Amino acid sequence: MNALIVDDDRFVVIALEKGIDWKTLGIDNVFKAYRIEEAKEIINNNQIDILLSDIDMPQGSGIDLLEYLRENGNNLPAIFLTNYADFNYAKRALELKSFHYYLKPIDYDELSIIIKDALLESVSNASKNKTARDQLWVNYLLQKQISPDDFLYKLKAFDSAVNDGDQFIVSLFQIYPYVLKDGSQIICQYSNINDIYEQITKLFISVFGGHFSTKGLILPYQTEENLLIALVPVPKDEGAGSSHFNMIKTQAEEIVFTTKEKLMLHSSFFISKAESVLSLPSTLDRLLQLRKDNANNIDKVLTLSHFDAKISPGQPLDTDILMTVINSKDWEQFYQIVLKYSAKLKANGALTGTTLSTLYFEINKLLYTYLDELDIPAQDILSKDSYQFFNRHISLSEYYFRLYLDYIVQVFSRFSEPDSEEQSIIKLFNYVDTHFKDEISRNDLADMFFFDPDYITKIFKREKGMSYMDYIIEKRMELAKKLLTETNTPVRDISLAIGYDNYSYFTRLFKKKFGITPAEYRKVM
Repeated sequence: MNALIVDDDRFVVIALEKGIDWKTLGIDNVFKAYRIEEAKEIINNNQIDILLSDIDMPQGSGIDLLEYLRENGNNLPAIFLTNYADFNYAKRALELKSFHYYLKPIDYDELSIIIKDALLESVSNASKNKTARDQLWVNYLLQKQISPDDFLYKLKAFDSAVNDGDQFIVSLFQIYPYVLKDGSQIICQYSNINDIYEQITKLFISVFGGHFSTKGLILPYQTEENLLIALVPVPKDEGAGSSHFNMIKTQAEEIVFTTKEKLMLHSSFFISKAESVLSLPSTLDRLLQLRKDNANNIDKVLTLSHFDAKISPGQPLDTDILMTVINSKDWEQFYQIVLKYSAKLKANGALTGTTLSTLYFEINKLLYTYLDELDIPAQDILSKDSYQFFNRHISLSEYYFRLYLDYIVQVFSRFSEPDSEEQSIIKLFNYVDTHFKDEISRNDLADMFFFDPDYITKIFKREKGMSYMDYIIEKRMELAKKLLTETNTPVRDISLAIGYDNYSYFTRLFKKKFGITPAEYRKVM
């Protein structure tokens, strides 16, 4: 695989080239460009698998480069690197489906993880259609790389029963597997989302019947957004009349209901009327637009008849009033104001992905201003993972926007409690001193105490004179000494008791700390 770094600062390019262990990430070649036009030339002449680009450059921005790529059908994952958070840039990056918007200075370990995740998602998207038949459908429906005649000819190799007279109901099925845990953690309800896809496929076959299992199609379209495409074949003897369409709509409603009741997942279903094979690509495009224009979609079945003219959203959000409420720390009123405004958008038929994104960025701007006036870095309050999640999902549905509001209210309500930072640090150390035998990462502590993971490291360095992990090791080794001298517990059991299931690793740590092994220590003591 190949990577491309684009930055007008040659020192940044060199630092990225040397600071990242590209070979470990599976990157064979790292291309470098210092101007947008140079980057375009490299991409046009080479297979590039991931892009790392600065945003603000003298001869064209990184946003311009990504716009060029998307306009030409190139969906490679892009990671933007920037020195400051510009909401207009962030919003446009979100619209262009950038993988990450990363604020400098660069933490190479963290950036390596982001690159790895981007490559994994890219590979997953590339291989999501496991059979040649599915890939052929993808080439025809999504990528439009094949003419209808060539498609039908090649499809005969996999499904000789399909011909240009066949009709299908085109549908998009969106699931929402993410929930808010403990008020501040965005988690997927299922450890393996592919298991859910399998259950949904079985549900489709069960509801739509045997004809769907033999001639229908269901495949992941956008794995990050949990969107599936399904083609429901129309039996020739039933035709494409309104009665058959109404039956399909009723079956779609049954799938939405069952998904909610049995799988405990919210969903949205977008369906077309019966269309010929020749019309499927354009119909799919219309459905994707329908999905984008209707964020009021939770547990609903929407059809192309919902392409009604949009009503103006009316008065914009009164940001002055909202800023006053934020400064007063009245988060319940904040919640009600935003909720009431989104309800107006819904009532006017203007609750779209675009309006949700705009509202999201307006609120974020106010919150960042509030924190900036308090001289508090936003990353000390808002989880990076949660922020990136909402960046990438907020436009999909009102459901994720409500999740975002709940998250903001929970986080800022806790932040606004009268505890001082000193009190929070005391609580942090008390918790660690009580749970040091457990597996607790810096990120876990960050979510619990609303500190940035890097700030937690600074706290331990400042207050304890050592890193967080060194402090954990110190506490565990002291407990090990106590157990070795005061009990007859076997050394291997002591290793488990203080948090190490790898006995050899525990022995090495103990010897490094005290100069002798645990067994030797017990003998001399």
